[in-house]
Amino acid sequence: MENDKTGEKIEVSRFIVMGKEELKADNLNATSVINDIKKIHKSKEDCEFLIKMMLDSILVFDSNKGVKSELKKLMKDLSEYLYEKIRETYMYINLLQVKVRLGENISDYFEELKKIKEEEKENSQILTACYILLGNYKEAKKIIKRMNKEDALKFKQFPIYNLIKLK
Repeated sequence: MENDKTGEKIEVSRFIVMGKEELKADNLNATSVINDIKKIHKSKEDCEFLIKMMLDSILVFDSNKGVKSELKKLMKDLSEYLYEKIRETYMYINLLQVKVRLGENISDYFEELKKIKEEEKENSQILTACYILLGNYKEAKKIIKRMNKEDALKFKQFPIYNLIKLK
């Protein structure tokens, strides 16, 4: 694969090309995928290639009843690994939204979410995601309504928005 910024060739996991259909496969082996990813993608820059895969795994999880345990394991392990490598607010939100989907109680993270909400009050996407994770769907919907049409449509394509629709 080629780096978009530098044009130089970079090594990527063979699993990076997995799309939504492959993530639904009965023969998905989360351990093999994660091990390959960890072997090749060690830096923050390397891991940014994997964000789409993680978001796709969440979307597949949301759209399929009877999700396989391997997809759940992949979502969990990939979100944890990406947050370990990319210590950014958006990755923290992705980590927490996976925990919610897996039925984990995230109340221990509420103080940190409230802090992020204060720090990011000018960023409507982060702010809305925080309200969703805090369970304040009414406030999240208000912010979405105040977004311009393009931003609102973009936000509604993110997996975090499904947490409102699922309630």
